[in-house]
Amino acid sequence: MVEETPRWDALPHDPEGFFELEPGGYDRRALKRAYGRLIKKYKPERHPEEFQKIRQAYEELDSQLRYFGTSSVAPTTPTTPADSSGSVDSSTPADSRDDPPIDDDQLPRSDEQPPRRPISIDDGDLLTPELVEQIIHFDHEAHDAKSIEEGLRRDPGEWYDDLKQRPTTPLDFLTLAILSDVTVRDDAGAFFRHLAEGLHQYPHHDGLRSVLFHALRDVELEEPEAILVELGERLPAQLYYHLTEPAWLHLLRDCSFDEFRRTLERAEGGIDDPYSPPRVVFLIRLLRAACFRADQEWIDQTTDIVFDQQGSFAAAFEPDLDFLDVLMQYRAVRQEFLGVKPHPIRERIDRVIRSWCEDPELEAQETFLAAQLEMVEDGRETLKALPYTDEVQYAALVTSYHIAAEMEDVSGVDRTTAADSAVLRQVYDFANRMERVTDRSRFGMIWWLWGMSYVGVLFLGVLLPVLIGGALLPIETMDSNLRTVVILGSIAVWAFVAWKWVRPHLLEPVRMKVAMRIAQSCYRKVWRSELLRFVRSSHLPIDAIQEQLDGLEDDNITNDDWIALLMRDDYGLAFFSLAQRFLH
Repeated sequence: MVEETPRWDALPHDPEGFFELEPGGYDRRALKRAYGRLIKKYKPERHPEEFQKIRQAYEELDSQLRYFGTSSVAPTTPTTPADSSGSVDSSTPADSRDDPPIDDDQLPRSDEQPPRRPISIDDGDLLTPELVEQIIHFDHEAHDAKSIEEGLRRDPGEWYDDLKQRPTTPLDFLTLAILSDVTVRDDAGAFFRHLAEGLHQYPHHDGLRSVLFHALRDVELEEPEAILVELGERLPAQLYYHLTEPAWLHLLRDCSFDEFRRTLERAEGGIDDPYSPPRVVFLIRLLRAACFRADQEWIDQTTDIVFDQQGSFAAAFEPDLDFLDVLMQYRAVRQEFLGVKPHPIRERIDRVIRSWCEDPELEAQETFLAAQLEMVEDGRETLKALPYTDEVQYAALVTSYHIAAEMEDVSGVDRTTAADSAVLRQVYDFANRMERVTDRSRFGMIWWLWGMSYVGVLFLGVLLPVLIGGALLPIETMDSNLRTVVILGSIAVWAFVAWKWVRPHLLEPVRMKVAMRIAQSCYRKVWRSELLRFVRSSHLPIDAIQEQLDGLEDDNITNDDWIALLMRDDYGLAFFSLAQRFLH
């Protein structure tokens, strides 16, 4: 069977076609799975160029889905701004007119005109032949392609100065941005300023938006703080957070949080609505990235803004909000989880969580897989680092499960286990072996002694009150028939009372308490190591094992319910099972 080659010619103008996704008919999870299928074949260490193209297309679509709920920001606008009457007026600058708000319903539909081709840029010399070709084909109306070709034969400085006097089309603003990279190298923000000015006049132009998005993602900014603040003044509010999010995340990694916060406050100085949907989407991502670096005051304020707007989000954001919730729970117990002198396994788990929130995706995935390998290679050490019934592990485990779910979507790992006869047989054989192992251990004798003791207590509980009553009652003066009736009646009445009230209210609580202590000791000393061996050899997830143990119906197997019950609190075994899922 011949593998299909991806449609490389669809990039960058048709990322949906490249991922074989139907426009408007997919969500973020479907996009992530399509992305995962490709990067499994085109790994970055073996195919760096192909991987970079796949990654860029994925990030652009994912960002659009998060901020706008669709794969395109909005229908593209005409190539010249229109006045309020609908006629084209290129003589009046857009900034000097009081244009009414843009109504998306009045904009041309994508089926009314050919879509513009988004372009990508390199982070080196921008005036490459490939980019020049993209500039020429930037706009489907190639009426000024000839002037571009003529301009390329001119001195770049003269061309830049002439065009700067009166830019009118999106292509003019793009050309100014490209030329500024050559002619005004002392102004690091000129490239971004020209693109922002173009987007101010043409806020729905896919080409300008795509160039700025990838520039802020891929280019190492010389003065990121100044550029981000200036873009905050020039970009339309509905585009600012979507386009600048990658640059903000880079800045957060490169400076202290106090510096980052001051820059963000400057950039948002003119913000009108702190609860606007684009800003809240941005804060969701920022909370994740800054969780372990920000102060508690900022965390509390930002969390309140996000969760106050929780009801207004689409279902696509439920995983993000759920992850934020468990992440904040882990943050609250993190120091307790690590302890004064943390075990290396616990440090590794903490590093995975932090890396997943803060680092670039590839680095975070490598950190995740390295931690899984370490936990699986030495399972006994993993259980030692994560002892049974240590409740503080719960927040770390739930956070890790959320990370694993995201990783599974990309890696294609199937977390489902079919409940077929083979699985049932494996668990049944394991339960039988556990019976034999338990019987051979000292806990086998402890269970037997405890069972016999309980039966003896029940017997004495019924018989002793009758004997005491018989000693107190004057049964010697009774005739034999009456004596028999009294004794049997007393036994029957007391047996009924003991069974209906004394046993459930007095004896059973004591029995269960003692049995739980014996079972927990047996779990720590015997069952836990056997479970580790079984999980390692069978590769069954622990939830599947629990389900099958709960469903066993065999009177000869007496420990299955106890094992299934106690497994639920064994977070160390859960960590091992989770890690093994990615390594077979």
